[in-house]
Amino acid sequence: MKNDKFLNNIWELYGVKENPFSTSPILVLGGSLPIDCFVGRTKNINRLGKLFASKGGSRTLVFGDVGVGKNDLCQCCKKLC
Repeated sequence: MKNDKFLNNIWELYGVKENPFSTSPILVLGGSLPIDCFVGRTKNINRLGKLFASKGGSRTLVFGDVGVGKNDLCQCCKKLC
């Protein structure tokens, strides 16, 4: 039984409160993440910004795993346009 308790708290050994690989959504006060949270996504942000700013009315598909921030990325790019 000691092993079960150890496994429940294993993330605390590494200084985190819960599983860092969880795909549960990130909840933020104010509704969306700041653009600074998307480190390493400069190319994606610029591309989405150009698509949102264009007058062509094209449709864009943004896909990825559940909870990775697709909606927040799009909302941040829209605000920048």
